[in-house]
Amino acid sequence: MTFIGLTQRVEYIESHKETRDCLDQDWHSLAKKNKFSSLPIPNDPDGVRAILKNISLDGVILTGGNDISSIPNSKNTSMLREETENYLMDYCKKNNKPLLGVCRGFQMMNLYFGGSLSKVKGHANTQNEIILSRNEFVDEEVIRVNSYHNFGIKEDDLSKDLEAFARSSDGTIEAAFHRDLNWIGIMWHPERNESKIDSQIFKYLFN
Repeated sequence: MTFIGLTQRVEYIESHKETRDCLDQDWHSLAKKNKFSSLPIPNDPDGVRAILKNISLDGVILTGGNDISSIPNSKNTSMLREETENYLMDYCKKNNKPLLGVCRGFQMMNLYFGGSLSKVKGHANTQNEIILSRNEFVDEEVIRVNSYHNFGIKEDDLSKDLEAFARSSDGTIEAAFHRDLNWIGIMWHPERNESKIDSQIFKYLFN
């Protein structure tokens, strides 16, 4: 069985004075469909270190949700989540593990390798048409994907370690892969509405 660690968003519940780790249950359904087991990862770097001493992950998915603290006027941020995800990226890089960054996860991946982010319009709560460039795991074609972000990655933002393979009509980068590592970043959410390319990406990374 392939065990993939999934990071979680952080939500503060005012009525209960609780800070909660949250993961859409559709991720587990998506995992079963794509023949891997999902393991939610707590936003606790020390706890993650302890877990990885006893469990060997076969890969990691950095899921969406929460703003990144470096984004101007960011809200609903979590430094613990950012620390946890940076540690997991260190782990995957050191141990040559596959990694998928989803929306915010792709943004984190790009920042990790020295890239940047830009404000974008027309990418929140909508669907966008994207153009895929042919490579070893997808064919060249035009598809529609969901879109839930206000900050994205333009050409000048993309880390030199990453190569884009999908762009929206306004030129914003929608997906990229690492030139040396088995890492992919996508700006859409497969757990909300799986597109035809998602199963190809999961198979390429985790199977």
